[in-house]
Amino acid sequence: MTNGGIAYPQYTPTISIWRLTDNYQVVISTVMTPLLSTGIFSYNFSSSVYGIPYAYIISGDTSISPIEAYKYGTVYQEVPDRVICTVVANGSNTASTFQTSRTETTSNYWSNTLCSFLTGTLAGQVQWVNGYSGSTYFITVTNAFTGAPSAGDTFELINF
Repeated sequence: MTNGGIAYPQYTPTISIWRLTDNYQVVISTVMTPLLSTGIFSYNFSSSVYGIPYAYIISGDTSISPIEAYKYGTVYQEVPDRVICTVVANGSNTASTFQTSRTETTSNYWSNTLCSFLTGTLAGQVQWVNGYSGSTYFITVTNAFTGAPSAGDTFELINF
């Protein structure tokens, strides 16, 4: 990544990749390779399958647009729908299910989206959402975060 053509010092982005056909995370927070000191990084995704859509997220710096979806090397969707949310204080919050500030009453409304934390101790962590309760406003993620989020932590839900 560059700032005015000058590479960011000591910047180490990581990449995570999901296969969208079954929401399986095929690459988990893997460090990308710098190309000299150009500010350009690469990742050799050798396990892609032609015709299967994938989503990736690059983390490590707040100035990066956090996600794009790709379909075997060509842009599948450049700007996904996303909403900013906060975690609501609730004694039942865990690393895999927690109450959100969303108020949609349709169950599974936020299923099959990505949850990316922007603040708090989970900042930079991303997980696939596989459930949303329209009565309690809890989301459930496929794989647990490293800990339960705190009340007021900000995250985004990214819909494909």
